Amino acid sequence: MGAAVKELAADMSAPQESPSRWSVSPRAAILVLLLLSTAAFAARVVPIWPQIFPATGGVRLLGADPYFHLRQARFVAQNFPHLERWDIGTHYPQGIWSDAVGLFDVAMGAAAWLSDLGEPTNEVGDQVAAWTPPLLAALSIWLLYLLARTMVGRPTALLAAAIFVLYPGFWLHKSLLGFADHHVAEVVLALLTVWGLMRCLQRGELSKPASPWWRPAFEHAWPMALFLFTWIGAPIYLLLIFLALMLIATVEISLGANSNAAATAGFRYGSALLIMAVLSSTLWPDLVMFPRIFTPSLLGCAVIALAPATYVLTARLTLRQWYRPRLVALLAAVVAVTLATLFVSFVDEARLQVGMLLASEGTSLAENRIIEWRAYSALFGAPGLLALTALPLGLWRTARHPADRFLLVPLVFGVLLGGLWLKTNDYEHIPPVFVALMAAFAIAEAARLLATRHGWRLRWAGATVLVVALLCPIWPLRLVVMPWATTPMATVNMMATEAWVQAMAWMRRNTPKPSLPINSSVKPFETKFGYPNYSYPPGAYGVFTAWDFGNIVNTLGERIPVWSRWPTPFTARWLVCRNEEQSLRLLCRRCEPSEEVRYVVLDARTIAQHFLRKVAAAGRRLKDYDAQTGNAYSLGADIKIPQRTYGPLYERSMAVRLFQNDARNLGHYRLVYESPRESYITYFMRFKTNEFGRVAHDITSDLQREVAIHRARAKHVALDGNQFEYDGIVTASVKIFEVVQGALLIGDARAGTVAEIRLQLRCGSSKRSVEYVRSAVAGSDGRFDLVVAHPSEPATDNTTCEAMGPYTLLTRNSSEVEAVPVATIAVTARQVRDGTRIELGELFND
Repeated sequence: MGAAVKELAADMSAPQESPSRWSVSPRAAILVLLLLSTAAFAARVVPIWPQIFPATGGVRLLGADPYFHLRQARFVAQNFPHLERWDIGTHYPQGIWSDAVGLFDVAMGAAAWLSDLGEPTNEVGDQVAAWTPPLLAALSIWLLYLLARTMVGRPTALLAAAIFVLYPGFWLHKSLLGFADHHVAEVVLALLTVWGLMRCLQRGELSKPASPWWRPAFEHAWPMALFLFTWIGAPIYLLLIFLALMLIATVEISLGANSNAAATAGFRYGSALLIMAVLSSTLWPDLVMFPRIFTPSLLGCAVIALAPATYVLTARLTLRQWYRPRLVALLAAVVAVTLATLFVSFVDEARLQVGMLLASEGTSLAENRIIEWRAYSALFGAPGLLALTALPLGLWRTARHPADRFLLVPLVFGVLLGGLWLKTNDYEHIPPVFVALMAAFAIAEAARLLATRHGWRLRWAGATVLVVALLCPIWPLRLVVMPWATTPMATVNMMATEAWVQAMAWMRRNTPKPSLPINSSVKPFETKFGYPNYSYPPGAYGVFTAWDFGNIVNTLGERIPVWSRWPTPFTARWLVCRNEEQSLRLLCRRCEPSEEVRYVVLDARTIAQHFLRKVAAAGRRLKDYDAQTGNAYSLGADIKIPQRTYGPLYERSMAVRLFQNDARNLGHYRLVYESPRESYITYFMRFKTNEFGRVAHDITSDLQREVAIHRARAKHVALDGNQFEYDGIVTASVKIFEVVQGALLIGDARAGTVAEIRLQLRCGSSKRSVEYVRSAVAGSDGRFDLVVAHPSEPATDNTTCEAMGPYTLLTRNSSEVEAVPVATIAVTARQVRDGTRIELGELFND
C-alpha cells in the first residue's frame, strides 16, 4: 500500500494544474473525496444500524458467507499465524479443504487480536467483521480516484468517484455494514492491481528509471501478489493482465515498436510477482488457498514476464526485414490469438480452466442473477450507457495520441470484467467501479471532442445537463436503484435472524459439546476412495440443516453442520424426500456406523421461499410442485383466485413434515426446540400474473403477530401490496429436531387390527398442544410394531417440547371409525435414544 499512498499524497500536495476553469486544487480534491467517502460510508451504515446492532445486544451479520469468514477470522486471532486450511467445523464427517480462507480473514483476525491487546474475544471479532465492509467501501472511493488520476486529470477522477458513490450497483449490497464477505476486499485489490499495472507500464516507458528496476516492479506488483492469497478467483486477473499487456504491445508494434514499454513492464511485473508469490508460499505455506490452482498461477506469472517480451521482440525482428507496422501488428495479433486458441483446445487443464471461467452460473445463489439490459440501466442509468462508449473513445484517443495508450488498460479491464459478469451471472460486485471509471472517461472525452470556440459556454451547459442526468434519476424520479442501504435490503440479506440467534444459543447450552471443537487445528491427511480419510473422535456428531444456514450453525451454534458454503444436491434430496427410512440414509451419505447426525435444524424460509430451489437442486421437476386444487377464493363478484399450492409432494416432503407438522407422525425425529420468534408462512399470487409461491415473513412486533394470526385463521385471500395471500400459518421461525433410534413397541393383536399410540405434548414458550400419533396394522401373525420418538417422562434435558403424561394405546378394527383405548405405556428418554425394544404382550384378546 506504501507506493499507492505515496502517489496519492504526492498528487494531493502537487501544485495546481494548468489554469483553466475546470482545474481543481489539491485541497479541493481532498475535501471532495472526504465528502464522497463519508457519504458512501454513511449510506451503508446509518439506515441499517438498528438491524446490525439490535437492542437485544450482539452483532448480526448479513448473508451466510460472512459467518464463514467470521469463524475463520476467530481462528486466526486465536492461532496466528496459522489459518484453518483443513476445516473440521463443517462438512461432517470428514471436514473440507478451506480454499476460501485468505488474507481477508487474516486481516480481520489480526485487527481483532490487536484491538483486544492479544486476547481476542468473539465480541470484538464480531465488531471488526461488521465494520470492515463500509470502511473498505470508503477506501475504495480514494483508490478509484488514484486509478482515475493516473489516467486523466483531477476533475475527471473526482467525477468517477462521484459516479461510483451515486451508482454503486450490486457493490452496495456487498459492502453494507455487517456484510463481511471477501468481495469487499476484491474491489480494493482490483483497483490497486490495475493501478499498479498502469504505473509499471508508465515506468517501463522511461529509458532510465530513477530507481533500480526491481524496486518499482515490486511496488507495483504487490497488489496482485496479495490478491493471489486473498481470493481463490484472483488468477482471473492474471489473464486480464496478460491480455492488457498484449493489447498495449500490439498498439506499440503498430506504431513501429519505437517503445518497448509493454515488454519491459511485463518482464518486470511478472518477474516481481512470481518472486513474491514463491517466497510468500514458501515462508508462509498456509497462505496457499488451493494448490491445484496456485501452481498454474505461478505459470501465469511466468507467462506475463516472458510472453509480451517475446511477442514484441519477434515483431521488432520482423519489422527490421519488412517495415509494415500496422500489418505486422495485425499478423502478430492473429498469430497470438491462434496460438492461444490451440493451447486451450488441446491442453486439458487449460480447457478446463477456461470452461470454468466462462461457465454461466445458476441462480440458486442470491448473488448470481441473470442481467438484462433493462436491469443494467436500472443499476447504472445514464453512466452505464456512457460507459459502453469508453473503449471506442479510448482507442480513438490512442490513435491520435499514442503517448496516451496506457489509459486503455483500465478500459480493457472494465470491458472484460463487465462481459464476464453478463456471461456468467457472477462477479456482480466488480463491474460497478469500472463502469464509474469508464463513464467519467467517456464524459471527459466527449466534452473534449465537442469543444468549440465557445466551448466554455458549452461546457457550463453540459455540466448542468450532466448534474441533472446523474441526480434526477435517483431523486426525485427514482428510476434507478437507490445508492443507500434500506431496511428491506438488510432484512432480505439477514440470514441470522433473532430466531436463529435464540436457537443457536439453545443449541450451545443444551446439546452435547462435540469432543473435537469446531476451531481445532488438524493437519491434512491421506484420502481413501477419493475422499479424505479422516475420522472424528467418539463424541463428535453432525447437525443437518439446509446449506444456506450451515455457517450459522458452526459459527453461532458451535456445532458441525453436514454442509455449508455452497448449494449441494445432497442436503436438497433430504429436504424433498418423502420416506422416513430413506431420509435417515440421506442425512449423512458418507457416515460410517460409528458416525451420526444427531440434530436437524430447519428454518421457515427453507419450506417457503427457498423450497423450490431445493427441488431444482435435488433434480426434481418443478412442475410437479404446482398443483391446483379446483377450489377458488372469491374476491368480489368478478374476481376468483385459484387455490394454487405446491401440492401433495410438498406436503409429504421431510422438510414440511418436520417443520410444519412438528414430526408428529414420524418415529425417528423428535421436536426438541422451537424459537420464541415466529414467522407467518403464506402462499402468494401476483396481481394479473400466473406467478405464485410461498414465502415466510418474520414477525417482529405484537401488531404483526395479531394481523398474521387473523389472516391465518381466516384461511381466505388477503391483499398485501401487489399480491394476494392465502392459506397462511403462524409458526416458530426455527425448529430443532433430535434424530433418535426410537423406542420399538412390539405387541400382539388380531390380524388386521389397527394399533394406534398417542402422546400429548406441550411445546414452545407458548406451551401449545401437539398430539404425537403413530399407527400400525397387525400382520397375519397378529404381530405389530411401532417406533416412537418421544419419551413420556418429564423432560430432563431442557427440551422445549415435553410430554403431558404416558402414551395412550388404542385399537380399532378396519371397519370401526373410532379407536378404543386399551393401555397406557411409559417410555424413557434413554429407551428412545437407544432404540430399546419394548414388548407389550398380547393386549387384544377376544
